[in-house]
Amino acid sequence: MKRIALAAALCVCALDANAADPWADTVVSFTQGTGASASFANAQAALGAPTATAGITAPAFSNTQVVSLGLGGVLVLGFNEAIANDPLNPFGVDFIIFGNSFFTTSGGTINGAFTEPVQTIWVSRDNITYYQLATTRGADDLFPTQGSGDSTLPVNPALTLADFTGKTTADALGLYAGSAGGTPFDIDWARDGNGDAVLLSDISYVKIVNTSSTVTGEIDAVADVTPVPEPQTLALLAIAGGALALYYRKR
Repeated sequence: MKRIALAAALCVCALDANAADPWADTVVSFTQGTGASASFANAQAALGAPTATAGITAPAFSNTQVVSLGLGGVLVLGFNEAIANDPLNPFGVDFIIFGNSFFTTSGGTINGAFTEPVQTIWVSRDNITYYQLATTRGADDLFPTQGSGDSTLPVNPALTLADFTGKTTADALGLYAGSAGGTPFDIDWARDGNGDAVLLSDISYVKIVNTSSTVTGEIDAVADVTPVPEPQTLALLAIAGGALALYYRKR
């Protein structure tokens, strides 16, 4: 019984450790490009969780909440805990980038979105060799941030702006299903210089490059997606949790 209780405690501790810090931990490098305001050059704003007060129609906007890239701007963020290429992640995506996009409204319903999806996304395991993700998604793209949601849970990437148009903000958040929004990315989209797929088990660095001369692009945070435990893992945790409860009851 003691061994089962200890196993349960270790399982819980392991899960807590994996979820302890899912956000970017360090600014490896930052070069602000042209067209961006010098007052929005604080790259530290991209560390940690996305802005808690942000809403899908009222985004993060201050220079303590977002960093602005500008044309040719390059931001490289590092993670102390590697982001795993995990097939158990919701919708198969591995990390989420939060910008300051927002839904526009008219008459109480959503009629569009302000986005700046003009960035290329690169990933690396060692901060030496980077691979570009083959996607048309940008860092400052759908889905607008809802700071009260779970930043490790992606919105269903199959949803488009059309799915939100004509809906109230409450209905839109229903589609978020508890997520904090942000743009989801899959490590499996990594490609080498020849355009061939690259198999990466995990990454520790994300590089964001802004490519527009007219759109600055803002970054609020980057988060690791939390995987969904397999049924057998959930069953094991349930058994171990019951044993732990019984052990303490007997004590």
